[in-house]
Amino acid sequence: MRPRLQIYAAMAGFALIASLTNVLAREFAVRQSPYWIAFWRFIIAAPALAVLLRLSGRRILLMPVDRWRFVLLAMLAVPGNQLLYLIGIQQTTATHAALLYGTTPAWVLLLAVGLGMERLRNWKVAGIFLSISGVVVVLAGKGLAFSADTLGGDMILMMAVLAWAGYTTLGKPLVERYGALEVTFLVMAFGALMYLPIGLPVALLADYSAIETVDWLFVLYLGLVTSVLAYFLWYWLVAYLRPTQVAVVMCSQPPITFLMAAALQGEQLTASLAIGSLITLAGIALTVVVGGEKRSMPFEPARPPDTQ
Repeated sequence: MRPRLQIYAAMAGFALIASLTNVLAREFAVRQSPYWIAFWRFIIAAPALAVLLRLSGRRILLMPVDRWRFVLLAMLAVPGNQLLYLIGIQQTTATHAALLYGTTPAWVLLLAVGLGMERLRNWKVAGIFLSISGVVVVLAGKGLAFSADTLGGDMILMMAVLAWAGYTTLGKPLVERYGALEVTFLVMAFGALMYLPIGLPVALLADYSAIETVDWLFVLYLGLVTSVLAYFLWYWLVAYLRPTQVAVVMCSQPPITFLMAAALQGEQLTASLAIGSLITLAGIALTVVVGGEKRSMPFEPARPPDTQ
């Protein structure tokens, strides 16, 4: 069990990082190849996590039965979510990305119920419905509209969202068994190795004279802040809450994103932003507070490895 204050702080930290990532990705991902960005993102993230793991003094004794489970998580996290996100955001808008990722808790709930990890409760459905409804209200005030021009990017982002839902739900038993830092490191390490045959040729053939300092700063942000810190916070939360309680945090991104724009760029606050934000916060509060913390059972009874 963890104090509620730590849990809420982790939720806020992840939401802030994810919202800023959404803003920066739309601005900078169109400047360079998503395959090039993804390559350096993973090359930065995996060693950084290895250093953190080393400094923590922990060791990972990986059970043979879990190896393919980590490979599956790596496929969902790296090519399934991170790469598809970078490709999709180039072909659509940040508003569409926020809306699609806002549906994450609904997919997580369906998957968790289907796998027998959670039960379908009225308070979960109500909380998720409120959260997503708030997102729609916020984005509607920003002129949310779909067209044939963005359909391809929207479909790619939807696949990324489904991969993220699978990563969230399927990772819970492993996080409880090994720890958030350990699982995040193994996922990024396996994912980087998996992506190497695709990303290395792109990285070698890239025109580095056309890559500006700001592009490298964006890649560093993705590698160190998003892939290391945000991913660790996400799985830390997954260890102590139900998957749906963690997934509903994704709905906080649109309100936070527009509040950032208002603070940093002077955009005008609207009634739809205020109303939608309140609805979203009510849904998140209902989903997170009701039912308390929950640790699930592993895939099968097993003695956790020594990680000290």
